This record gives sequence, structure tokens and C-alpha cells, in this order.
Amino acid sequence: MTTSSTHPIALTIGTFDGVHRGHQALVAAARGALQRAGHATGEVVVLTFEPHPASVLASVRSGTDAQPPATLTRPCTRARLLRAAGADRVDTIKVDEAFFEQSAEAFLERHVLPHAPVAIAEGPDFRFGRGRGGDAAMLERVCTCPVASFREASICSS
Repeated sequence: MTTSSTHPIALTIGTFDGVHRGHQALVAAARGALQRAGHATGEVVVLTFEPHPASVLASVRSGTDAQPPATLTRPCTRARLLRAAGADRVDTIKVDEAFFEQSAEAFLERHVLPHAPVAIAEGPDFRFGRGRGGDAAMLERVCTCPVASFREASICSS
């Protein structure tokens, strides 16, 4: 994952499978959060996951190499669609069994804090870390930056 940047960074984090209107709105919200944080220019960085976390969980829970759930977009297509939606960079976090064992604090230390974000945009149900222990309030507290919560009607890709 590339973390160095000479520009302020706004992050949004998620699977982004399908890059539907809600995902596009999160990218736009990250751009807006960057500007509200006082930065006329900067980078919107999307942190996404590969393979899809649900496919790893399905395999872990079944104890076999069960057929993973179908995904809507391949990683290269997802990155292209996210850039078309306004992301400046798309970084991918590798998902494996150990990924699900990390605490919310460890997730932040490994994947979020190295970006030194000046703003973060997430949906109202965003959770991270073992047992979904982290939330937007924790992001704001630990990252010491504003977290813009996108709260429009739910849009899902399934």
C-alpha cells in the first residue's frame, strides 16, 4: 500500500463492490470533507479490500474452500470505476484470516494512520476491526480529523 503523498488526504474505506451510486457519493463526500477541512487541493484515497471479506469469512466459517460469494467487479474494474467517480488513488488491503483477528486499534494503526488523513468519509453503519469494534466515532477520536457521515437512503449492490 502506498501511503506517501505531498497532498492532504481524505479517506473512504470499504469493499466498494459494484461501485454503485452510494459508493460514488462516498467518494464525493470525501472530496467535500477535504475542502471543508480547509484544503482546496488534496487527494481522495479509497481503501478497499481484496479478496472480498465475505468470501474469506465464508471459507473460514465453512472450514473448507467453499465457493465464495460472487462479486460484481474485479479489482482492476473497481479501481477504474472509483477513479472515474473522483478518487485520486485506490489502495487495496489484503484480506486473509489474520485480517479478521486484528483489533480496531490495529486496523487503524496498519491501514488508516499511515495515510495521515485530514478527513474521512464513511456511511453511518461503517465498522472495522475484530467483532466490528471500531466505528466512525473511534475514527474521529484516534485520527483527530473530522469524519463526514454520508446518511442518504441506503443503496446496496445486492
